[in-house]
Amino acid sequence: MNLFIIRIFIFLSIFFVGTNLFAQTDSVTSKKILYTHDYKFNDGVFINIEQLRNNSPILKERLLNNADFKSFDFFEILLEGKTFYFFDDAGIQAEYEVEKIWGYSDKGILYINFNNRFNRIAITGNLCYFVSYKDVVNTQAYNPYNTMYYNRNTPTSTSKTKEMEQYIFSFKTGEIAKFNYKTIKAFIMEDLTLYDEYNELNRRKKKKYVFLFLRKFNKSNPLYIK
Repeated sequence: MNLFIIRIFIFLSIFFVGTNLFAQTDSVTSKKILYTHDYKFNDGVFINIEQLRNNSPILKERLLNNADFKSFDFFEILLEGKTFYFFDDAGIQAEYEVEKIWGYSDKGILYINFNNRFNRIAITGNLCYFVSYKDVVNTQAYNPYNTMYYNRNTPTSTSKTKEMEQYIFSFKTGEIAKFNYKTIKAFIMEDLTLYDEYNELNRRKKKKYVFLFLRKFNKSNPLYIK
């Protein structure tokens, strides 16, 4: 209860100070700056991709969590359930479904909600890259010659495994696809020079240089964030 009360006071202080300074900072926050590796996203939960593009999440100070504010697993605890609670812009407690949020930022690092889990974005730019594990159910048919399945009352056997997949994500459109030498063509198409250069490569080199062209696209088409 004490932690909850402290959170309320912190939020109210930030809310009223932010309201007084809004007129002074509006002209600054409306500008976009070039994204670099030194850029830090504000820590908090992004309800949608528009909040991400504006770097305007529900700030960590407004999130209601029983975990220590400085705990390394603050967001894991906050988002482990089906819903979470926060203070909205009017200072009223609100509730939101975890599965509907885009993701969150922790210590300036982005995590995207995909495959029913939160995945760290390893490369950030106009084209982003991340790895995610998906749950796969394997079914094996009954084999009368296999002693493992001698019991005829069990015609099939199922098991669950996790498979790693690589994904590419467009900061501009929000589109997500598996990352490989085929799909990247659609993502770099707007850069005709780079697109033509990639198409001239044979299949072996396309596979070999797929990461190179992702980085070349981000360099030629830099990301700007508010």
